Parts: sequence; C-alpha cells; structure tokens
Amino acid sequence: MILSVYEPLSYNEQTLIAANVANFLEFEKYDYHKYWRDIGNFTLVLPASAPGIEYVHKDMILFVDEGAGGNINDSLIINEVHDDGLRVTISGTDLKGLLSYRVTMFPQTEIEAGTYGHDVRQGSTGSIIAGYIDYNCINATDEGRNIPGLRIGSTSGGIQDDTYMSRLQPLNEVVTALCKNADIGWDITFTPSNIAGGYVFNIIEGSDRTNATGRYKCVFADYLHNAEAITKQEKSSERRNVIWTVNGSDVDRAVVTSIYKQDRNIARGFNRRETVLTANCDLDLTEAYVDSRTVDMVDKTQLGMKLVDPTMYGSAFTIGDKVTVMKGGAGYDRRVIEVHKSYSAQKRDIDVQLGDIPAKKFFDKTSGDLSSRADDVKELALENAATKKTVSETCVHTFFSGSDPTLDPANTVEVNDVWFKVVGGIGANPFDPVVIEIYQRVMLPDAEAESEDDEDEEDGA
Repeated sequence: MILSVYEPLSYNEQTLIAANVANFLEFEKYDYHKYWRDIGNFTLVLPASAPGIEYVHKDMILFVDEGAGGNINDSLIINEVHDDGLRVTISGTDLKGLLSYRVTMFPQTEIEAGTYGHDVRQGSTGSIIAGYIDYNCINATDEGRNIPGLRIGSTSGGIQDDTYMSRLQPLNEVVTALCKNADIGWDITFTPSNIAGGYVFNIIEGSDRTNATGRYKCVFADYLHNAEAITKQEKSSERRNVIWTVNGSDVDRAVVTSIYKQDRNIARGFNRRETVLTANCDLDLTEAYVDSRTVDMVDKTQLGMKLVDPTMYGSAFTIGDKVTVMKGGAGYDRRVIEVHKSYSAQKRDIDVQLGDIPAKKFFDKTSGDLSSRADDVKELALENAATKKTVSETCVHTFFSGSDPTLDPANTVEVNDVWFKVVGGIGANPFDPVVIEIYQRVMLPDAEAESEDDEDEEDGA
C-alpha cells in the first residue's frame, strides 16, 4: 500500500497540476469510514521519523493506493496534522468534503421571480445535482468560489422527474438529500496517474447482487465462511410517521398540513411520532421537497459484518451494491452503506454496514373511483367532526378563510360552519393521496380590528 501526499490541484495557465510532496510505504495505523452518501472520515498514524513527514500539512490531498484496482483506493483531504515527537497523526475527510466548503447561492432570476431567493431546479436527479455543483463550484459567478479541477462525471440514475429547492444550504447536504430521496449515492475521486482528470464527481447507483448468478451473486453467512460477527439492529428512534408542515411566517394566516409517512391506522397512539417541517413559500410544499427532507425518518433494520477475506471488497462487491446476508435462518437483502477499513502493519480488517432498501413513499396508497372515495371521505369528515377528533386524524390539508367558500357540493360536506372538501387522490391515478381541505370561518386579525371599530362607532352614536 502506497500513501501519497499532494498539493491541492491548481492551474498552471490552462494545465492542472498537483505537486507530489511525499510518499510513504510504512504506517502504524490507517482507519477510514467510507459512506455511500455522507462524507467519510479517516485517521492515519505515521512514525515521526518517516522520511518526508515534514512536508505534510493541512489542506493537502492524501491518496491511498492499495494496488488492487481503483475502486478501493481512497481519495482524502488532510484537515489536521498532530506531531507529538514520536508519531504523526493525520486526520480529515474524503474528497466528498469539498462540497461542504460551499453553500448554495441563488441566481438573480429567482429573486426577480419572487421565490425568496431559492434556487429551484427540476429535471433528473443527476442533472439537478450537476447544476448545483456547476453553479456553486465550477462556473460560479464569483470566480473565487470555483474549485480548481472539480469535474462532473457520471450523473445517471435516480429519478427522471425530480425537483429541489435550496437556499444558502451546505452543498453536500443538498446532494445527499437528493441522493437519499432517489436511492442513489455519490463520490468524488482523484487519480494521481491522471492529474488532468481532476477531482471527479460521480453518482454511485450500485449493482444488485441479490438476484445475480455465479460470481456476481453475493451471499454472506457464517456457514459460508465469508463473513463473521454478523449483527442485526432494529430501531425506531428516527421514525417520524406524521409530518406537520407549516407554510408561511405569519402564524395567523399560515397553512398547516399533516402528511402521513405510513398508513394512518399505524400512525396512532403509542406508535405515532410527529415532527414539523417549516416551509417558506408555496413551492416548498411539494411531495419531492417533503420526501427529500424526511426520507430517513423511518424504522430501520440494519446489519453489520466483518469480512473474512478483506479482498472481497472491491472484487466481489463495492459500496452501494445490494447483497444478501443470512442471519438467524433468514435472508436479508440490504445495501452496503458503509465500509470501515481498519489497517495496521500486521493486519487488515474490513467491516461492512448494510442498510434498508427504502420503500417509496410516505403518502397513503389507496384506490377507488371518484364517487366511492368522495363518499368515504365525507363519512370520515362527519365522524371526526361529531367525535371532535383532531383534524390530523383525517390526513388533511387545512387552512382558514375569512369568508364563506364557494365549493362544489358534490365533493363537499359542511358541519357547524366547517367545510370538508375532497381535492385530491380521487382521479385516475390510484396512487395519489386522498387530500381534504378544511375551510373554517374565522376572523382574521385585520377583520377583527375593523369589527371592533364598527362596534365602537355604533356605541358612540
């Protein structure tokens, strides 16, 4: 294994250059956590007497060449160097950390359009991500924001009709959120043998090795002697199955919406977990927006294992791949979401963490024709009004109006000055959510003030 340290990429006229300042063949410890979507972190311990160690400083690039193929080599950023006289401890992130150096700025056209300075992008997931990276790191209006050598590689995979809205958000968080929602990962790599190639961003789709055949199929089990210390973890700590969205900063006029990530019969009582998502404008309240910010708020079943043969990583599978793990007589198809390398001069261990393959999405999935769906919703609305259950029990969109609404009686029912209207989920698409709007006659603050003034004038008369 060769550890090479380089100056950050820069331009000499039009040519990318990166000076190689040191190379190490011996080390005491190398520990690296690589993630499918998130920024990874590493620690490297070298003897203080290692030749060339005096040239290693923060903000340099560390390339770890394992000599077994590019897909397991590591591209890293040095953030800290600690020398105690006996050992030098180097730590930092992988190259994905480059995107944490920028926040998403908004174009002037968005300000002129009245969208509160948000950078709204639509298209395929890959094209949206590429657009954010290009605008903030490669062809930024302020040239000082450009990162020399950063390039866009593969952007295939994800959702073909995606959307995202960002405003002054760390760029890595934007990319990770889009990838989580689209069930893809990402990486940034550097190849010293091709310095002109720069730092390359790629979307990592991963391969499905659960249904493959022959050497392309990956099954891990104790009895197969290819994995050991297999663990299984179930947790509900991140579950949020009801999301309240608040649209607008004026509380008296705000739109309050409840959205169910699970069937509302499950999201009740002890099993109900609520959270709030604040939206700044109407564009925020899209399914894609809510999805991207709540995709991780689910129950999780994760597995872990130690590879008996570390060389299987990179040859039989890599990060992002789907594999099968046998535990307790059951088989689990899971995606490789984290790889932990723990190397010393004497031994190399690789631990693998496997996460759930997510199910789409959070809205209730029901079907039926227009008339039967409308009748069911009316009955549900009447029942809730009569028993004084909370509005959220009907999985509704709620807002307030200062005057009587003009509504279609075929899809609306009125109970004690509250109008329940079916507005969605009853069309041709059986996967649309059932959406109800509730109109309630209330006095808005300005109207209340005018009413009090009128009463004062009458009393004075």
